[in-house]
Amino acid sequence: MHGSINFESEEDKGSRFEVRLPFELNAAIPETTNVDEQTGRDDHPDRLNQANVLIVDDNDVNRLVLKTFLDPYHIQYSEASSGTEAMQQLKTGKFNIVLLDINMPDMSGFEVREQYCHTKVSCPQFVAVTAHAFEEEIDHILDAGFDECLIKPISEAELIGMLKWLSAAF
Repeated sequence: MHGSINFESEEDKGSRFEVRLPFELNAAIPETTNVDEQTGRDDHPDRLNQANVLIVDDNDVNRLVLKTFLDPYHIQYSEASSGTEAMQQLKTGKFNIVLLDINMPDMSGFEVREQYCHTKVSCPQFVAVTAHAFEEEIDHILDAGFDECLIKPISEAELIGMLKWLSAAF
C-alpha cells in the first residue's frame, strides 16, 4: 500500500506504533470518529447501515469471527461455507460487499469473483480474506479485480474500518 510502519518501545512503559498509508480523504468519510475508548468501537456506525455483507469461508471459526465483529454494528450479513454456496447466494441476494476467502476446496475466491462478475454490469465490492501476506500475493489479488484485501488474522478495527471506507461508495 506504499505506506510505512514505525514503532517505539520502552521496557516497562509500553510501545507506540505509527502506521501511515497514503489515502486521499473522501468527503464522504469524516475525519473524526466517535470511538469508545474502552471498547474501541465506533458508537455511531451510520456509514455502515446500508451495508449488506456476504461472508464466504469454508472454515466455521473464520466465519464466526467475522460475524462476531459485525454483530455489534448491526450490519446485515449472510454467510456461505463454499464457493458454490456463495454463487447461489450472490445470484439471489443483494450484497454490496463480499468478504471472500481465497482458498476454498470447491472453488477459489478468484473463481467465485471471476465467474460472478464476468457476466454482470455491476458487481459488489469484493474483499479477499486471506493468510497470504506477501506483497506479491496481495498485488496478485488486487490485479485479479478484488477491491481490497484483509490479511488473517483480522482485527475488528481493521474489518470495520475497511467496511466504513467501502460503504462510503454507496
